Amino acid sequence: MYTQPEMRAAMAIRQWQRSRGLTGDAVTGTFDPNTVALAAAAPIRITAVNAKLGQSQVSPASYTGVTLHAQATLTATQAATFKAGDKAQVVLPDNTTVETMLTSVGGQGGQKTGDTGQATQPSAHIDFPDQTQVAAFGPTAVQVIIPNTDASTGETLIMPVTALIASAGSPYAVEAVRGGKLVRVPVSIGLVSDAQVQITKSDGLKAGDKAVVS
Repeated sequence: MYTQPEMRAAMAIRQWQRSRGLTGDAVTGTFDPNTVALAAAAPIRITAVNAKLGQSQVSPASYTGVTLHAQATLTATQAATFKAGDKAQVVLPDNTTVETMLTSVGGQGGQKTGDTGQATQPSAHIDFPDQTQVAAFGPTAVQVIIPNTDASTGETLIMPVTALIASAGSPYAVEAVRGGKLVRVPVSIGLVSDAQVQITKSDGLKAGDKAVVS
């Protein structure tokens, strides 16, 4: 005795089997899960073929959805500043710009991944409700621009990213020349782009100060 959901499932499987060219006794309404790749919904994009001809007990393929998203790696300071709903721009490969917003901001990072033990970095995620804006490009590299909307920062300093050094008491610091000596100055950073970094907070750094770059 079949339940209603089981009967509907068997009917759907028979229709699928017929669509694959099966006839007669081959249309059973059942199948071996090891012979197909099961997806929650279509369409899908096959990313890798895992099985070889004649293998069993192996999933035939790996897949992803076809919905495109954008993701940008952030610094810890940026992850603490940005939030879901902030305005953003995505520059596509043909230099057109999509005005959008952040869907989510992924924490502070720092989790260890894989055998290498490398730490993850926080990231911003952007969805495209209108997939026609990006579908023609498929999976590709894009530029994500997230304006700094924190009005409290006012004007900020821009320095070469190579001036940043690791600091025990602060995530970053800069070695600046003061009174003929090198002084390590803790800094907080904002946007990073084109080898330049935005200094949002520091102990007295100002335009014209000399700093060490590596």
